Amino acid sequence: MRLKLGEVTDDTTMTIAVAEGILGNPENPIEAIGRRFVECEDWKEASLYVHKVTGGITAGNGTLMRCIPAALYYDNYEKMVEVTREQSKMTHYDDKASETCILYNTMVYKYLNREEKFKTLKESIKGYEEYERVFSMKKEELHLSGYVVDSFQCALWCSINYDSIEEIVA
Repeated sequence: MRLKLGEVTDDTTMTIAVAEGILGNPENPIEAIGRRFVECEDWKEASLYVHKVTGGITAGNGTLMRCIPAALYYDNYEKMVEVTREQSKMTHYDDKASETCILYNTMVYKYLNREEKFKTLKESIKGYEEYERVFSMKKEELHLSGYVVDSFQCALWCSINYDSIEEIVA
């Protein structure tokens, strides 16, 4: 997809909707997020359609791309996890999607609270074999796809093997 300067994707629009929903009603942001999603599209209809068309396989990475506002806003870890899970379920029925969003936001939450990078990575993914094995994977073993597990494995691999965004995109 080629975007013109200043254009954004639907993922960017939905990330902004999550952030605005949290800012609009931090105690119960899901309705506010949903109202903003509806401005973009009928999220319930779209979510159900995708769920049916894919045979219930709805663990795409779109939810992962937009979940970070919850980790950036909430000081209370339990509330951050709750909002992360609920905003994911709004469009991605598969538990794997919300689970991965929670792992990602847990890492961001811990980084923001000054926890060390590798300690945070290892602690956050402990017990999740598909993510623990990233520490021993070679670049050629990564799968580039829209599946949330593949996307998060790639992100973890880059975090483990590079120190800056410049190194990753070079």
